[in-house]
Amino acid sequence: MPANTSVINVAILGDSKKFRGAIDKADSRLKKFSKAAALGFAGVAAAGAKMAFDIGRSVETMENNIVAGTGASGAALEGLIDSARQVATEVPQSFDEVSRALADVNTAFGLTGARLEEQTELFLDFARIAGVDVAQAITSADSALTVFGENDADEALGDLLRVAQATGRPMDQLLSSIETFGPVFANMGFSLEETTALMGGLEQAGIDVTRISPGLNRFSREVAAVGGDPRQALEQTVAAIERATTDVDALNIATEAFGAEGAQRLAAAIRAGAFDLGDFNGLLGDGTGIVEEQSHAILTLGDRFDILKNRLAVKLMPTIEKLIEFLEGLFDAISEDGLAGAVDFIRERFDGFFDALHTNRNIVALMAAIIVALGVAFLAMTAPVTLAVVGIAALTAAAIYAYNEFETFRGIVDFVMDGIRMLPEAFNAVKEVLARVI
Repeated sequence: MPANTSVINVAILGDSKKFRGAIDKADSRLKKFSKAAALGFAGVAAAGAKMAFDIGRSVETMENNIVAGTGASGAALEGLIDSARQVATEVPQSFDEVSRALADVNTAFGLTGARLEEQTELFLDFARIAGVDVAQAITSADSALTVFGENDADEALGDLLRVAQATGRPMDQLLSSIETFGPVFANMGFSLEETTALMGGLEQAGIDVTRISPGLNRFSREVAAVGGDPRQALEQTVAAIERATTDVDALNIATEAFGAEGAQRLAAAIRAGAFDLGDFNGLLGDGTGIVEEQSHAILTLGDRFDILKNRLAVKLMPTIEKLIEFLEGLFDAISEDGLAGAVDFIRERFDGFFDALHTNRNIVALMAAIIVALGVAFLAMTAPVTLAVVGIAALTAAAIYAYNEFETFRGIVDFVMDGIRMLPEAFNAVKEVLARVI
């Protein structure tokens, strides 16, 4: 006896209206995403163009500064430019300031190569620490080292920092005093370090060096004229003024030795202990390495970022130079033959590359489609759209509907399927492209 059965009819339907609505929403979101992406890409492109322009201008500025400062050309100029770039990777100053400093150091000290780079970095660090103009520092240091017959810039600049910081003497004033009155003390046998300490101590005590240097210069000439030792004679005179029982006696000794001009100030400085020829007010010491140590200690976050920017720019400079060379050639071609000349110039430069693209245009199209697909996938992952699809049948119906009703969707599906079938050919073509381009 047959069992009782019931017939149940199940209708699996896809709601095309809802699906079309979802597609419309997705299309709207895609348009918004496209606009945002376009703005983003435009911003990146603008920033990249500005960076390239700035780097190109830095290349030109460095070369102009070095040529103007040294007169170098050819291989010598290339070597100086390479040295300037190397220095720029170690300091936060601009390429303009670095190249000017390097040109000045090269001219003043006659250095090249690694020694030039070390000395330039030293002066740039010194200027940043002391807050002075690097050109002034180079000129003053060169003059002082020459006058005193010394050549250790690291020691000299370290001594200047140490004395200025200990006495509160502004560095620009200390440099100016040493450059102007250093020869007076050098003629009396003092070293650059001793002179730096003396001037710092005098200024700390409120004694204007400009008012006493004429008397010291006169004293030195008179002692030397009779065959005496100016430094020894000065030490004896200073000791006599210190031992004087009264200020009047001290002034008389000073007036006889140094003349009326500045005698009172010198006597007062000596009696106050500001003109100490014994231990130079404790201001003597080793200046070697002070500049480097302090330059690292005062680096700010902004300084470190500037150094990173300089290093990135130096890495990109060869590429930017090639780009500038290309653009110059392109402009020359346009000026000579107009648009036809530009086309010929570009084709000569990229002939093999364009031929490879044309030969493998299908592969190029496939790669473009893949990029578009990745963008759509990104949109799908990030867009807050929830498509509720009930059952496998509904999904199938939606896909079929989209394939039949939307030409764009149908074209994408057909294109992707064709691309999959082309994969073996694609691999061979990619190898050919790489071989021809690289």
